[in-house]
Amino acid sequence: MNPQKKKILFGLLTGIFSPVLLFFLLYIQSKIEVNFGDFLKQTINTLYFLPLIKLALLINLVPFMVSMYLNKIYFSRGVLMATISYAVIFVIFYLST
Repeated sequence: MNPQKKKILFGLLTGIFSPVLLFFLLYIQSKIEVNFGDFLKQTINTLYFLPLIKLALLINLVPFMVSMYLNKIYFSRGVLMATISYAVIFVIFYLST
């Protein structure tokens, strides 16, 4: 695998897992006596899901802006691809509700 594809893949993984990490931190802060899977199910079934996805996608702005500042273009592309993927999922959920 060439170095550019590795950088894109690492950016993609960073962009995918940073919103998940934010959801996990919100779960820890909520101090609810349910497991993480049930917490996600309850969140998806409430009206708080779409604003939480918007907040989670803002987390991707941090690695994107840092990588752009450091001129890491391929890493930035990976983060951007993950953000666009989340945006497509967001639109699907938004249109289905």
